[in-house]
Amino acid sequence: MFKQFKKLTTVSIAVAALSFGTQAMAENYVGGNISGIKAKNNPDSETANLVALYARLGTEFTENFSAEIRGGTGINDDKINGNTIELNYLYGAYVGYV
Repeated sequence: MFKQFKKLTTVSIAVAALSFGTQAMAENYVGGNISGIKAKNNPDSETANLVALYARLGTEFTENFSAEIRGGTGINDDKINGNTIELNYLYGAYVGYV
């Protein structure tokens, strides 16, 4: 329990600190999210309910072109049939053109 609280506190402080530094730059942004994830191995199996916390950092290069990176970690585990299901980390990179 303490380990999860420590992770949540550390990430929350980092996201808050980063967001204050980027408010003056309209083309850059930073944010944090918490997500509920339901995962199944196959349609007939039980559902694992996980929670993830992640930060995102992005920039708008032009009015029509932007990019974003995300990274985070799972903050809980679930058990199905005696097996522990966990999310160690998640990451992604995105490019958008409108």
